[in-house]
Amino acid sequence: MTDVRMPGMDGLELMHEALTRLPGLPVVLVTAHGDIDMATRAMRDGAYDFIEKPFVPERLVETLQRACDKWRLLLENHRLQQDLASRSGIDARLIGLSPPMQRLKQELQTLAAIDTSVIIYGETGTGKELVAQCLHDFGPRHRRHFVPINCGAIPESLIESELFGHEAGAFTGATKRRIGKLEYADGGTLFLDEIESMPPHLQIRLLRALQEGVIERLGGNEPIRVDLRVVAAAKTDLRTEEQFREDLYYRLNVSQLHIPALRSALTMCRCCSITMSVAVPPSTDANRAGCRSWTSRRCKATAGPAMSVNCAISRCVSPSTTAFSSASCCFPARRHCSSAGPPIRSSSRWRCRSVPSRRILSARPCSGIRAISRPCWKSSTCRVAP
Repeated sequence: MTDVRMPGMDGLELMHEALTRLPGLPVVLVTAHGDIDMATRAMRDGAYDFIEKPFVPERLVETLQRACDKWRLLLENHRLQQDLASRSGIDARLIGLSPPMQRLKQELQTLAAIDTSVIIYGETGTGKELVAQCLHDFGPRHRRHFVPINCGAIPESLIESELFGHEAGAFTGATKRRIGKLEYADGGTLFLDEIESMPPHLQIRLLRALQEGVIERLGGNEPIRVDLRVVAAAKTDLRTEEQFREDLYYRLNVSQLHIPALRSALTMCRCCSITMSVAVPPSTDANRAGCRSWTSRRCKATAGPAMSVNCAISRCVSPSTTAFSSASCCFPARRHCSSAGPPIRSSSRWRCRSVPSRRILSARPCSGIRAISRPCWKSSTCRVAP
């Protein structure tokens, strides 16, 4: 905190020097000779707040408390980013220090070195493809292709051609030869996501290809030898799927990996929110600390997948012309708290943040993005100024 008018070096010059040495340092300017132009210029140059004399002491204390909280979170964010950058191998790919995640990393390191089929179980958004990519990258086949294919996203009439390829003239529109995913993954790894949605007639051809190591393109008679590793992923136990062949299940089920959801590993939430907030655009650096803070507190309310946290952070920093939003889009709603105050008027200079419920202490437009609020966990809505 500094005054603006001082002998030798004024407060604005001191702020520029401080921000040059410590980027992101919250600087609070206090003056009795300020005007709107000076306040606008100071906020645009990086000031955290601009307070005119005389001021209410409580307001100054609250501003300094928020500035200290922001600086503490920025330092913690920087420390954790350095910690993530210093990691290597699987630790750099999979985030989390909870016991379930540590067990997953150990099992992944063991299975990566073994050239065998693996079934990965996990809810949607928990990172099954990332785990399969780790099995390939840290295994003996890392120099060859990793070929992912979503069995549920390809029409049933095209999935056979996608997997096994086709010869010219095999069907209408097949004007030239095309190799399939299995042939392209020769020597590497084939990842079959949502394998429970694979058509039954195609399961028979896949089983023969895995047993014999031989495939035939559609419309062709020449056998083609393939040597690949198959990693499958499913949301539910394949033994409970009535249309999934039992013999194919036992062919794939040499090893299993179970990916934990966030609700079973709450200590992962903070690391996940920090890593996801790194992808926030540079123009929203000032809001990253707030994203990480509230996300780590509310991860226990998510449905489980990491994508729900990513969605919440994206909503927190996305521009909007509406200044009133409900947090129930990502988190369970809570009863309205009358102390939260009336909604802020909608304006193009205000931005809405779908963050946990908070009560606004002060609100004014500025060039930065700050959440100047105090937690109010009884409300289902949020009112946050830029």
